[in-house]
Amino acid sequence: EFERDRCSHYASTNHYGVIPLRGCGLRHQRNLDRFLVGEHDRPLTSPCLDMSFLAMPGYVAFRDRLGLILQLAMSSPAKPAVNATARATTDLDATDLGTCSIEATLDLVGDRWTLLIMRDIFRGVHRFGQLRDDLGIARNLLTDRLTRLVDADILHKVPYQDRPLRFEYRLTPKGMDLSPSLVALMGWGDRWAADGQPPTLLVHDVCATPLEQVLLCPTCDETVGPSHIRSRPGPGRQE
Repeated sequence: EFERDRCSHYASTNHYGVIPLRGCGLRHQRNLDRFLVGEHDRPLTSPCLDMSFLAMPGYVAFRDRLGLILQLAMSSPAKPAVNATARATTDLDATDLGTCSIEATLDLVGDRWTLLIMRDIFRGVHRFGQLRDDLGIARNLLTDRLTRLVDADILHKVPYQDRPLRFEYRLTPKGMDLSPSLVALMGWGDRWAADGQPPTLLVHDVCATPLEQVLLCPTCDETVGPSHIRSRPGPGRQE
């Protein structure tokens, strides 16, 4: 259960209790400590508080890791205050050092659930219920990921029913441009995660020939392998 939900902003203790991890001050730390040792405001006879999971080895290891993370977070020294000019200079320097299109892309679609949602939408699965059933994803996680994709203009909502109002999620041109990235991930998985036995083949709809993804040099008119790729500053690099 912990592994499945670790993408969210919360860590599930079991199917019933949820501990918020953001903004844990001293009061939250005390409440957390009381919960970890079995001291909770709710009566122990409540069916929603089966404390037997506290003795499970998996939970003990999770509890120890969580406690260490909280201790490190609460003991981190505060950053000194800076004025507006210094802050602007710092942000600019950070941008210069960290400008990377891969990082920017991962900020938008690097989450596991987001990539699987995009995979399904490319396959023609467009409705909320269909996505939830196909992926086995919790409703709140699916709502969150779809909202982020719509806000980023990767998907847009198209109504398909008036009463009640319901929407399909369709690709924008920005979302359609993610196709080569997903194809590249699929190709890597076919080779290295499926023992070279692809579970699915991508073919040309006209002739049914399996497709190949290559990098082509337009000047030399030849394919380019990884050992012959170099990088240099582009027009978007801030000096």
